[in-house]
Amino acid sequence: MRVTNSMMYGGIMNDMHNNLSKLMKLNKQLSTGKLNHRPSDSPIDVTRELSLGTTIYENEQYIRNMDDGLTWLKNTDTAMNQIGDMIARVRELAVKSGNGSYDDEEAEAVAQELIQIQEGIRQAANYSVEGRYLLSGASTAIPPFQRDANGDVAYMGNEFRVQYEMERGIVSDVSFNGRQVFPQDHTQYTLESVDLPTDFEWSGRNEIIQLTVGDRAVKVRIPEDGWLDNDNGYVANSPDTDYNRYRDPEEMKPMSLDDIAKTIENSMNMGDSGRLVSVRVVQGSDSQTQRLQIRSHTGERIALTSWPETDVIQMPRAIGSTNVDDTGGAYTLPDGGDMTISLGTGESTTISFGTGMSLEDMAKAISEVEGVYGKVVNGGTANASLAIVAKQPGTQLEVDFTDGLETMFGASTVVAEEVTLPPDHSHTGLSSLLGMETTLKSTEFPPDYAITGLSDDNKVHWYLEGGDHKAEVMVNAGPDMSLDDLAKEIRAVAGDWLDVIVQTDPGDKVAGPDTSGSNEEKGTQKLILRTKDGQPVNVIDIAPDSDLANPNTNLAQSMGLSTAVYAQSGATFPTGTDLDPRMPARMKVSVGDRDYTVKLYAEDVVDTVTGKVDSAKMAKEIQKQVGKGSDGQYLIKTVDLTGPAGNPEVAMFSTSGEPMRFADLPFGDPALKGYSAGLALQSGISTGVAGNAVDQNLAVAAGSGGVIRFESLGRSVNISVSPGDTSKDLAEKIEKYAGDWLDVAYIDTDLDDPNNNDVRLSIAAKDGSAVNIVDLEPATMSDGSTGAAEAFGIDTAVKIDDLGALDPMDISANHTLTVKVDGYEHTIDLRQLDIDNTDALELSELEKIPDLINARFQGQDVKAELYTDSSGDKHIIMSSPRGLNFEVSSATALTGGGTLSSPDRSPNTPWGQNVTRRTGADQRATDFFGFMDDLIDAVRSQDVQGVSSMLSDIDDQITTVLKARTEVGALINRYEGSQSRLTENNLNYSDLKSTIGDTDLAKGSMEYLMAQAIYQAGLATVAKIIQPTLVDFLR
Repeated sequence: MRVTNSMMYGGIMNDMHNNLSKLMKLNKQLSTGKLNHRPSDSPIDVTRELSLGTTIYENEQYIRNMDDGLTWLKNTDTAMNQIGDMIARVRELAVKSGNGSYDDEEAEAVAQELIQIQEGIRQAANYSVEGRYLLSGASTAIPPFQRDANGDVAYMGNEFRVQYEMERGIVSDVSFNGRQVFPQDHTQYTLESVDLPTDFEWSGRNEIIQLTVGDRAVKVRIPEDGWLDNDNGYVANSPDTDYNRYRDPEEMKPMSLDDIAKTIENSMNMGDSGRLVSVRVVQGSDSQTQRLQIRSHTGERIALTSWPETDVIQMPRAIGSTNVDDTGGAYTLPDGGDMTISLGTGESTTISFGTGMSLEDMAKAISEVEGVYGKVVNGGTANASLAIVAKQPGTQLEVDFTDGLETMFGASTVVAEEVTLPPDHSHTGLSSLLGMETTLKSTEFPPDYAITGLSDDNKVHWYLEGGDHKAEVMVNAGPDMSLDDLAKEIRAVAGDWLDVIVQTDPGDKVAGPDTSGSNEEKGTQKLILRTKDGQPVNVIDIAPDSDLANPNTNLAQSMGLSTAVYAQSGATFPTGTDLDPRMPARMKVSVGDRDYTVKLYAEDVVDTVTGKVDSAKMAKEIQKQVGKGSDGQYLIKTVDLTGPAGNPEVAMFSTSGEPMRFADLPFGDPALKGYSAGLALQSGISTGVAGNAVDQNLAVAAGSGGVIRFESLGRSVNISVSPGDTSKDLAEKIEKYAGDWLDVAYIDTDLDDPNNNDVRLSIAAKDGSAVNIVDLEPATMSDGSTGAAEAFGIDTAVKIDDLGALDPMDISANHTLTVKVDGYEHTIDLRQLDIDNTDALELSELEKIPDLINARFQGQDVKAELYTDSSGDKHIIMSSPRGLNFEVSSATALTGGGTLSSPDRSPNTPWGQNVTRRTGADQRATDFFGFMDDLIDAVRSQDVQGVSSMLSDIDDQITTVLKARTEVGALINRYEGSQSRLTENNLNYSDLKSTIGDTDLAKGSMEYLMAQAIYQAGLATVAKIIQPTLVDFLR
C-alpha cells in the first residue's frame, strides 16, 4: 500500500489529538480530584460510587434518627426511674399501713402523702421533650394523663408507638404509650346509680343496706329522717297534728344525694362501711345530672342488698272510743263524765265533758291538755270515733273515764298499747330506685297468693345460674303452690349457694286504735334471691309461652325475677329500592357502662326457608361481636328455649350481672339517615318503650299542635309537635332537641310502601332508667284521635283531665282513691282534703291530691303532679319513675268511677316497658392511678386487711415498670450499637467510595508528566517531519 504524505500527516495529527485529550483528562482529574465525570467514563465505577453515596446519606439520616430516638428513650428511662422510685414509696407506705399501727391522724397523713405521690407519678408520666409527650403514644401533642371533671386520672393518649426508620426497611419504636407503663390490669367493682337531677331528694322509708365486699360485709341504715306523723300540713280536721300513721304532705324531711353518700360512707353502727367502700357523688358531664357511686376499695366484687328496717321504732300511742253515728256531724254526748289523762310522768289532768258536746268539741278540749291531742276519726259518718293521742313517740298513755265517757270508751280505765312505725309504705328501696340493688326481688303478692293449674303445658321451669353454680327448677304437677312452697322447691335444687327468702310486709296492721280513717295498706309478700358469695344470679324461664292460657311458663318474668331478654324469631329485615341488601342492621348492645356496636348481615341471621330473622342466629352474632370479658367468658350468654312454636326461642343474659341494654341504631348509609332495621324492637329485646305499629301517614292534624314530655329519673325534655308531623318527624325532633341521653329508633320494614302500617318508634334512656312519655298538650291527629304520644303508641302515663270540670267533687258516699303498683296497693282517704267538711272537694282541694299520692308512695313507685296546660286547665299526671305498670281507681268522679291503667308495653312483666336488671356490680378495667384511688381510700379508712391484699398489685405495677425500663434499656443499647456500627460503616464506605471515584494525586501527577512529555515530544517530531514549503502556502 502506498503511503501518502496526507496519510502520514493524518496519523500524526490523530495521535497528537489523543495525547492532548489524555493530557486534558488527567488535568481535569487532578484539578477536580475525581476520576469520573460522566457515566461513560466508567459505568461500573460510577454506579458503585452512586450506590455508596446513597448508602452513606441514608446512614447519616439513620444516625440522626437514632440520636432523636435515643433522646426520647433516655428521657423516658429517666421518667420511668422516677415513677419506679415513687411506686416503691407507695409500697413502703402500704406495708406500714397494713400493719394496723396508725391512728386516724397518722392514717390521714399517709393518705395525703399517697395523694401527692399519685400526682407526682402523673406528672412524671406526662414528661415531654421539645413539646412532645413521651407516653402519649402517637398523639405526642396531648398530655397523656389528665384529670377529668371528677378528679379522676384518665388516659388521653392512644395505644400506638412513635416509630422511626433505623435502617433500610427496618422501622423501630422510639417511644412507649401510657398503657404499656400503666396497663388496665386492675378491676374496679362499682355500683353506680342512674342519672339523677342535681336537686334529687330522697324521702323514702327507713332502710337497711348490706354491702358485701369479697367475704366481708357491713350494714348501713338510711334513715327516714324525722318522720313523726305529726305535721298536718293542709290535712283536714287537724289544726296541730293528725297522727294518722300514714305519711302525709309536709311531714317528710328529704335527704340530698350528698347526705346519702355521707350517711353510707360514715356509717359505724353496724360495721365501718368506710373501710370497705368509697362513696361519692359524681357529677354528669353536662353539670345537669349526678350519680351516686359506691366503689370497692380492694378490687373485690361488691354486692348490695336492701330491706325495710325491722327494728321497732316507737310512734305516738293512742286510745280510741267505740264507733258512734256522727252522720252529718249530728252526734252529741248523751251523758257527761270526766276523763283523767296520765302520761307516765306521775302527773295527771282531769277534764269534764258535759252532755250534748259534739265530737269536735270533745277533741278540742282534749287538745288543750299538754302532751296529748284529740282527734275525730271518720267524722261525719256512721262509723266515727274519738281518739286521744300522745304527741311524743313512746310516751305511756293511760286514761280513766267516768259515767257517759266510760260508756263511750267501753271501760273505766284504758292503757294505750305500744305503737310502732309502719316500716314500708313506699315499698321501694333507695337502691332499687337508683338501679344499684344486686339482689333479685320479685313483685309483691297478697298473703294468700298461689300458683295454680300446674301441668306439663303450664309448668314452672326455671334455669338459675350464679357464678359456677347452676340449677334447674321444674314443677309440672301437684297441688297449688304458695310463695313459700316455691321457695322450698328452689332451695331443694339450688342447695346452699343460693339464699331464697320470702319477705313479708304486714301492711298497716298496727297496735292501738285505728286513727287513719279510710287510709289503708294491705299486707304483701315477695320472693328474694341472692347468692351467698356475692356472685351475680340469673333466672330464666326455660319454656316461655306468650299465650296467657299458660301463665306459669312465664312465671319468672311475671314475678319480675327474670334477668334475661327473650328473643323472638320472625323479625323482618327491611327492604327498599334505596336499601343495599348487603347493608347490615346495626344495634347497640351495652353491658354495664361499655357499649358495643353490633352489625347484623342478612346472610348471617335470616333463615333461608322462612326469609325471617332467626333469633338463635342473631343471638349468636350478638354474643360473638360483644366478645369476652377479662375472665375469658362471653359477656353475654345464650340459652336455647323449649317453649311452643311461635314463642321466644333464645334467652340472653349478662354473665357478670351487669345491666344489659339493647337499642336499634340507624343504617350506616347517610341516604337512610334516621331509618333503623329495628331487629331489637321486632325481636322483643329492645330496652325502654317499644311503640305500637302505626300508619306511617298518621300525622298531627292541620291547625293543631301539641307538646310531649320525655322524662327519666334524671332528665326531661318537652318536644313540640306541629301540623303534619309524623312519627318519623317526631323521631328526628327527639334526636335534635333531647341531646344524647335518649336512644331513638324509627323502624319501617318496607321503605318503598307509602301506605305502610307497621312503622314503630323505640325510645330508651341510655343510663338504663325508665322513660316516661306523656302528652302535656294533646294534639289532634289526622285520624281524629287526641294526643300524639298516645296515637304513636309510646305514651306511658295516666292523665286525669280538667280538674275544674269536677269542681266540686262529691265525696259524701265514696271518698277513697286506690293506687295499685308492683303487686301492692294504697288506699287514700280523700276526706283529709275536705278542710271545710262539706263532703265535697273544691278545685283548690283537688289540686292537693298529687301531694297525698306522693307522700304515700314517697315519689318512688308512683309519682303524681299537677299540670296546668296552656288554656289554664289543671290535670293530674301520674307515672312510675321505675317504669312499673300501675292502676288508679276510685268510685268518685276523679277516675269516672272506674279504673285507669298505665299502658302496658312489656307483656308478662310488672313493668310497662323493657327495663334493665342488675345482679352484679359494674366491672371497670382501671390502671394504677385508679388503683391508687382505691388504696388511698383504704388507707384513710384504715382497712388493714384491704391494704394488705393490695400489696401484690403494687408489686405487679413495679414489675411492669421494670419490664418497660428493661425494654427501654434494650432499645437504647441496640440503637447506640447500631449508631456506632453505622458510623463505622460510613467510614468504610467513604474510603471505598474515595478509592473508586477520587484521583490518586501522586499517580495522576506522574501520568500527567508522562503524557505532557509524550505530547511535547510529539510536537517536536511533527515539527521536523512536517516542513511546509512556499508551494504549501500557495495552495
